[in-house]
Amino acid sequence: MKKFFQKLSVIIVALISVLIPTSIAFGALTQYGLPGIYNSTAFTLPSGTGSAVSVDSAGRVLISPDSSISSLSIATLTGTTANFTTLNASNTNAGILTISQYVTSPLYVGNGSSTTTISGNSTSTFPYGATFATVSGKVGIGTSTPQTYLTISGSGTNDFLNFYNDATKKSYVDYNGTFNGGIISGSYEFTADAGAVYGLYLPTQTAAAGTEESITTMIGNTWLSKAYCENTGTASTTQNCKMFNFVPTVQAPDPSVTTTLVSASTTLPLTYPTIMIQGNGTATTSTALPFLTTSTAFNGMEIEVIGMSDTNLVTIQDKATLANSGLHMNSTTIVIGLGDVVKFKFDDVNKWWNLTSYINNL
Repeated sequence: MKKFFQKLSVIIVALISVLIPTSIAFGALTQYGLPGIYNSTAFTLPSGTGSAVSVDSAGRVLISPDSSISSLSIATLTGTTANFTTLNASNTNAGILTISQYVTSPLYVGNGSSTTTISGNSTSTFPYGATFATVSGKVGIGTSTPQTYLTISGSGTNDFLNFYNDATKKSYVDYNGTFNGGIISGSYEFTADAGAVYGLYLPTQTAAAGTEESITTMIGNTWLSKAYCENTGTASTTQNCKMFNFVPTVQAPDPSVTTTLVSASTTLPLTYPTIMIQGNGTATTSTALPFLTTSTAFNGMEIEVIGMSDTNLVTIQDKATLANSGLHMNSTTIVIGLGDVVKFKFDDVNKWWNLTSYINNL
């Protein structure tokens, strides 16, 4: 009897190989060493409406497919709200779905034209970082229509952006868009050759006239200075501007600065509040127009000029004596010798330097 069934199985296999010689053959998948079905052209499990599962000649597995170039395609036959596939794990520590890919190939989720939602009951993590972008490269948090590369949108009076160290909030941007706290430590450097820059800039709009607009500097709990203006009610205009110093102001030359050698046409720069001068190898009468720079001076700016030689004296001239000298003095000329101190304050209305004091240390 045993030999009978063995012969019968041989006959059945031979009949199948004759009747279906090019579609299905039973054997082993020698490439992987696994028993199964080897398909040289295509293998299909039919359903009532078409192919339920098929393996084409390229080795693609298609479940309810229409057209695909993926290795595995899963689609629904009807309906628009049904899940394409549902995977469950009996082990709560196991991943529901694990997808690996070749390192140079992208991973696509969604169809590229509608919203893709990844949900769960805990925080999603991306250990290698993540890039979120729409077609135009913009990212929105709390909004589906980001206006810039990163747009954070919200409502109510909650903070929009917080910076924490452990559990302590260090700085934040509130619902008014105001930055509170500090995130810059150490020195702040501008790029090389940045040109004219604003260290601090407080723009004004259309607050009520008389509204204070000010910038205050502090170190620790000590108030140092306060730049104060009032709004006029018109955008970008101010009134009653003042500078308050809460500690004594000390003006001294930089210790690395050497004496400036003055020739007749030398215009003194406003690099430091105190400038030490003497004639360039000889006594010199200045004919510079102007003697002190006026183009970068501001209203109320003070400059101190100290003489460094009784031999190489420097004589300066009032604007009435030398037109456009930029010096408004109570005498036609002043001779600056060793130890002499001359102080000026700039008048931005008339664009000249007013003499405020002259000490002649003979």
